Amino acid sequence: MSTIESGSKKRIVFKSRVDKIIDYTPDFRELWLQLTEPLELNFKAGQFLMLHVPSEAKPVLRAYSIASNDKDKSQVKLIFKYVQKGIASEYVWKLTQGKEIQFTGPFGRVFFKEPASEQIIFLNTGSGVAQHICFIKSHADQIREKKISFFMGLRSETDIYFEEELKAVQREFKNFNFNYVLSRPNENWKGLKGYVQNQIDGLNYIQTPTDFYMCGNGMMIKDVKEKLASHGISPANIIYEAFD
Repeated sequence: MSTIESGSKKRIVFKSRVDKIIDYTPDFRELWLQLTEPLELNFKAGQFLMLHVPSEAKPVLRAYSIASNDKDKSQVKLIFKYVQKGIASEYVWKLTQGKEIQFTGPFGRVFFKEPASEQIIFLNTGSGVAQHICFIKSHADQIREKKISFFMGLRSETDIYFEEELKAVQREFKNFNFNYVLSRPNENWKGLKGYVQNQIDGLNYIQTPTDFYMCGNGMMIKDVKEKLASHGISPANIIYEAFD
C-alpha cells in the first residue's frame, strides 16, 4: 500500500481494476472500478476522487464525483465527459477492461441535506449527474416518497445519455420526474429547450419546502442562486458544486 503527502496529511493511494466500461455516447463514458488495494473505500454521497493520470514526472490529478451508492465500499463508479486534448480524457478513453487505475480520496464536503424537505429539485449539466445519482441511490429510503424533479442539461440529442438509469429510478420512486434540457436541439426535438436554470420557474418551490441540488456549470449555479435568493429561499436549502 502506498501513500502520498497532501499538506500535513498522508493519503492512501487506492489501486483498482477497471471492471466495466459503458460508453453512453462518444463523449460520455462510465467506469466501474473494483478496488484491489485496499479492498474498501469509505465515502459519503456527494464526495469525489482524485484520479491519478500517469505522466513522466508525476501523476496528474483530476477530480471526478463518485456515482455509486455510498453503501457499496468495494466498487466505485465514475462518469467522464470527453475533453478535447485533455490529458485525463485521453487516458480514460484508452483504458480497457482489466487495466489498473489509481486514485486518492475521498474528498469534498457537499453532502445530502438531512432531513430532506418535502420537495427536491436536481439541476445538473454534463457529467454532474454523477453526484446526483449518488445522492439518490445512497438516500433512497429517506426520499422515496418525496416529490423529486430532475433536470439534466445537455447540448443536443446526440449528447443524451443515462436515460435507462433514470427510467429505473422513475420505476422505483413514484414521484420522480426527469427531463433533458437541450440548449441546441434540432427542430424535431419535442422536449425542453434552453438551459436548466430556466426550468424551475414553473415549479412550486416558494410555498412548498424544497431542497435544491446543483452540479455542473458555474454560470447555471450562479443564476439559480440569485433567483432563489430573490424569493427568500434559505441558503441551507441550496446544495451545489460547480465545475466547468
